[in-house]
Amino acid sequence: TYVLGAAAASSPSSQSAFAASPRSDVAANGFLPRAALAAVFARAAYGALMRQGAGDRVRGFIGGAAKSAMSTWDESAHLEAFLELAGAHRADVLMSSWDEKPFEPAFVVFWVHKLRWLVLAVRGSTEWNSVMTDVAADECSLAGG
Repeated sequence: TYVLGAAAASSPSSQSAFAASPRSDVAANGFLPRAALAAVFARAAYGALMRQGAGDRVRGFIGGAAKSAMSTWDESAHLEAFLELAGAHRADVLMSSWDEKPFEPAFVVFWVHKLRWLVLAVRGSTEWNSVMTDVAADECSLAGG
């Protein structure tokens, strides 16, 4: 799962906690709580799979992935689970796609108003039909890092 948070540029205090900086800044005020929050969003991006607790264990993840591939959970179930796990509000979700396809991973884009973050959470593969995405993946620099 990948989570990209971008602070709104209009505020001087809105510098991203994840901007490239020396290692000594890892313990800077606010970094760890924000990193922990990003981890919560990354986990929530798995939607109904995580809500059932199946994504927290390898055996459960494989079984949950099989259920997901068999369309046990629909878009609504994934969105409701995401909202619950992330503590987000439906009105703050700008866009989401919970259906994994080759080269089209599941994702959600939403606002975290209190932190002035626009978050893009891209879910990792949970279905066999998205394995080609994993095999063909390549890395690239984003925002200079």
